[in-house]
Amino acid sequence: MKLPQNKAARLAINVGFVVVWIFLWLPIGNAIAYEVVGHVGSSLGRILALLTLFVPMVLATRYIWWGRIRPRPRITGSREQERAGKKWDAVVEELMSRK
Repeated sequence: MKLPQNKAARLAINVGFVVVWIFLWLPIGNAIAYEVVGHVGSSLGRILALLTLFVPMVLATRYIWWGRIRPRPRITGSREQERAGKKWDAVVEELMSRK
């Protein structure tokens, strides 16, 4: 999903998501708290309900502002490795052109 580069637009999307999620979460959070423990007043039910409130918000905010939730692995090498790779590519190209 492409998001706009404009920070004001990203902020509006983020705020809109949070507001919509809170309204969607109200029945979900109460249902989770009631189903897990049997009544809404228990601490385990409250903790699980609050986790279902905040975890999606944090993940969505991270995605909106910084892209991927899990960063891509960085494969880096030394300059010597890069030069050796370029030399090897040149050798392979030369061998292929001889045929």
